Amino acid sequence: MSYAMTILLAALASAPADASTNGERYEIAYHHVLRNHTKQPLRDVRVYLTVPPSDGYQSIGGFRVETFGHDVHISNRRDEFGNALKRVVIPEIAAGAEVRVGFSCEAVLRPPTVARFDSPPKKSYADVDPELIKTFTRNHSIFDLESPVIRAKAAELLRDYPEPAARAVAIHHFIAGSFKYKRGDGWHSAPAVLERRSGSCSEFTYVFCALCRATGIPTRMVGASMFPAKKRMPFVDRVWHRWPEAYLPDQGWVAFDPTLDRRRKNPLFVGTHHGRTLILTRKGDRSTQLGLSYLPSNSHSRQIKRSRYFVWSQGTRRKLEEAQAKLQAGENKKAAALLKRIVRTHGETRTGIEAAQILREMDEEK
Repeated sequence: MSYAMTILLAALASAPADASTNGERYEIAYHHVLRNHTKQPLRDVRVYLTVPPSDGYQSIGGFRVETFGHDVHISNRRDEFGNALKRVVIPEIAAGAEVRVGFSCEAVLRPPTVARFDSPPKKSYADVDPELIKTFTRNHSIFDLESPVIRAKAAELLRDYPEPAARAVAIHHFIAGSFKYKRGDGWHSAPAVLERRSGSCSEFTYVFCALCRATGIPTRMVGASMFPAKKRMPFVDRVWHRWPEAYLPDQGWVAFDPTLDRRRKNPLFVGTHHGRTLILTRKGDRSTQLGLSYLPSNSHSRQIKRSRYFVWSQGTRRKLEEAQAKLQAGENKKAAALLKRIVRTHGETRTGIEAAQILREMDEEK
């Protein structure tokens, strides 16, 4: 495919389907870098890339797998919780070699919904799909619902907050008000985190889900990349974020984020989530392809050292459009200079990846 056609297709695919809807537009690229640290080649390395869903909060357009010039095989998958995935098979990674794959998209992010807790709540799950309740209240080793510490706290919560919505709010406040955030704590089970009162966003989520499930409230975990306030673009996210959702009989799935509400006198994330997040997955517990992770995963984990990160940007497409105009006018040298500048200054953004691909194709046509 020629570089002119590449630009045309990129332009056609760039806008989310409902881009006319009010919201903030971002260009987001995900990088999954794999280095074979063994002395032998690795064959048929599998990478499962998450496909961000479009919903009432986010509209995704122009999603594409980025191969960075590597020869790969791509197929579609879907996990047990309905998350769409791209299965990328890398035929071989030579000893000591590095291979990069990933995805890019444009996202229109609108203000997330905010649940209301001021109307009389329903106390029964009688009208809720029994399969939903079964799936999202089941036990898993990361929750360990039968542990004494979880059972004791669950009994206390059921006694003091018999209504599910009030109980979910109380669990949020308990974690946000008494747990210390430590990103390096790892992914320990809910009882261990509950006893030590510290953890990462994933561990806060495990405790929230465990206490909800132990008291009959269905929960799931949301994984995302987050663009914090007061950060410049391009912004590189190497930390990521996770929060829980509880299914309440009168409202459906409701977001809570005790991690972001820690130490706040006036909580902001009871019934809603952060407004600059790219949601990647929603899971009840472990899935076949991703395990407990909410990020893209890969095989050969013992033989591979990996790096995973997101790059957020805005408004970089106009730089590419300027290069496109030069190409259409036959000014290839000027176009190449503009494309090289984009790669130099914004190389890991969606536009930078596109510019690098066009430069490769220009070189091949010489």
